[in-house]
Amino acid sequence: MPSRPRRPVATEPPAAQVSHAVLGYARVSTGHQVLDQQLDALAAAGVSGRVFTDTMSGMRDDRPGLAELMAYARAGDTVTVVALDRLGRSLSGIVQTVKTLGERGIVLRSLREGVDTSTSTGRMVLGIFASLADYERTLIAERAAAAREAARIRGRQVGRPSALTAEQVAMTVRMRSAGESVGDIGRTFGVGRSTLYRLWSNTGELPDAAMIRPDRGAHR
Repeated sequence: MPSRPRRPVATEPPAAQVSHAVLGYARVSTGHQVLDQQLDALAAAGVSGRVFTDTMSGMRDDRPGLAELMAYARAGDTVTVVALDRLGRSLSGIVQTVKTLGERGIVLRSLREGVDTSTSTGRMVLGIFASLADYERTLIAERAAAAREAARIRGRQVGRPSALTAEQVAMTVRMRSAGESVGDIGRTFGVGRSTLYRLWSNTGELPDAAMIRPDRGAHR
């Protein structure tokens, strides 16, 4: 009896493999500094994708290189920096950037600190940093409240003064460095945003605090 021909076995096409980029970010504060050392370290660490750079203070909110990186990176990508302080000058600002990356499923590696958010140890270290940032904000808020109370007891004006003392300006700088918003700082000292901007500009304490955070560009 002749055998029946076998039916061809249907095969599914192989699933498309999603490639994840290994990106880098480097920053120097002034034009007198160079990025070469950071770029070499990133290349040695295996950064094969794009490297985004900035030449400006880490206190600024309008860093175009960082904004472009945040818009370009997608879930599964890895962002590598030479050190966490390249992401910003304040601890709370660094923690916020790392948190944003994590919420989007983007891994962060910091070479100096040995942080890798794809590992449980790396996430634990960043959790400690987040706790320290909260502690820093609490201390600054307590000091500001104590300063207001001391001024009230001595009969000094605690409402909207025409100007702040040098000590108060220094306090606003520390609050801004800890991640406090300009609006909250103004309400704490009873002054408007424009007054803070003018004081920071005149004293040179925080000349770039008035910069506005840019809109993120389109994804790649």
